[in-house]
Amino acid sequence: MKADTRVSGTKVQPTRDAGGIVLAVLFVLLGLWMIWESADMSALGAVFPRTIAAVMILCSLALVVRQWLHFKARGATADGSTFRRVALILIMGIWVLLLSVLGFFASSLLAFFALLVVANYDGWNRRRAFQYGGAGVAVVGMCYLIFVRLLSVPTPHGLLF
Repeated sequence: MKADTRVSGTKVQPTRDAGGIVLAVLFVLLGLWMIWESADMSALGAVFPRTIAAVMILCSLALVVRQWLHFKARGATADGSTFRRVALILIMGIWVLLLSVLGFFASSLLAFFALLVVANYDGWNRRRAFQYGGAGVAVVGMCYLIFVRLLSVPTPHGLLF
């Protein structure tokens, strides 16, 4: 199997995604830190962070191995909306700040709907709004029930819940 290549002048040079490898290694370290920090949690409460950490570590290691063994040519960057990218970061930051003010369920529901408005490329109509609204309440509600009630994950309690 031949490695993908990039043409530079008259030479053909294989490339690796060095930034991807560095970030993957940082995610491995973050996953190890998550496992270390979950040691003080109850056995049931630690299931979620340890599972996420293990999956993150495995996927990151797979990326490192893939990049190390198989060269990959850098393609053109995908077109996208800078507004949507910045809005995503801002909404997630505001969500984190609102967690302790409004509580997990209410702030997560607001963040879900804000992200939905930013991410939706299609036009809005009454049917789509009700479908997405119902799906949002169901998804956030299930996450709330699983985290707080089933796994006993400590979440911030705010004005609402």
